[in-house]
Amino acid sequence: NHLNSLTPVRGYIATYYCPADDENYDPSVERMFYTQENGRRIDAIREKIAEWKNDGLIEDHEEAVLLAPLIFQASYCSNTSGVFKGFHRGWGGATKTAWYRIRSRLMLKAPVFWDNGYDNLVLQEDAHSLLDSIEADIAYYDPPYNQHQYGANYHLLNTIALWDKPPVTTPFERWKGGNGKSAIRTDWRYDRRSPYCYRKSATAAFQDLVERTRARFILVSYSTEGILPFEELFDVLSERGRLTVVTKRYKRYRVSSQRPSPKSHSVEFVAIVDTSTPSSRKNVSEMKQKVLVEHINTQT
Repeated sequence: NHLNSLTPVRGYIATYYCPADDENYDPSVERMFYTQENGRRIDAIREKIAEWKNDGLIEDHEEAVLLAPLIFQASYCSNTSGVFKGFHRGWGGATKTAWYRIRSRLMLKAPVFWDNGYDNLVLQEDAHSLLDSIEADIAYYDPPYNQHQYGANYHLLNTIALWDKPPVTTPFERWKGGNGKSAIRTDWRYDRRSPYCYRKSATAAFQDLVERTRARFILVSYSTEGILPFEELFDVLSERGRLTVVTKRYKRYRVSSQRPSPKSHSVEFVAIVDTSTPSSRKNVSEMKQKVLVEHINTQT
């Protein structure tokens, strides 16, 4: 309640990522990721959390508890279609898509906690760096499956989390040495670049991940539209054990409802490997056929 009742402040987000006036804006020179009102609310809340942390009033885990609902709401209230490489020209774009959430007042909601009765450990590291130090019953992986880097797609959420305020120009100048329309932070290129977003490196990354995972079950979430053909992915996984696949027909992501896709659906799947049971050619062939049939059915 204290954070929600803070007086809004025109700080970093409101200055560089919001129009000066929510009713009279110019998307040709102003960024429109949030309304000015919500940008100021983000600034006020984030500055207060940083102040508490710097003054030693909250610990790391308490900071995380406060940041989680802020980042959730910063995603929910954004004037985007889900990713932050661009924003709508106008609130919700030409069709006023999701106008109700974009113009809603950003309000934090208390997270729900559940005691599972175990000691829990949360790490923020490259999964490959942890493979030799962690042994588990189940390892679940959900890597990026297309060319879009998460660090670029969700750059503004990273900025709110880190609160390092990288330099940004405003109004934006795309061709004059400025940060460009979306002011994407550049550290994704060297700190957060994923090999799974490139065809030339995805196979080797998967092979290393699967070969070195120490778990009874290995689960991988992927798509038939992934960088890696699902057949190749299954070949890699089957080297560790018997393979089963759970599939789901999924409506393809579209940036705009006005841009219909020739392929309305794709197949999302979870590949499950039981490392205690050896695989076979028949097993792998059956799983490939299952996903192929599902994929063909989505195209008809």
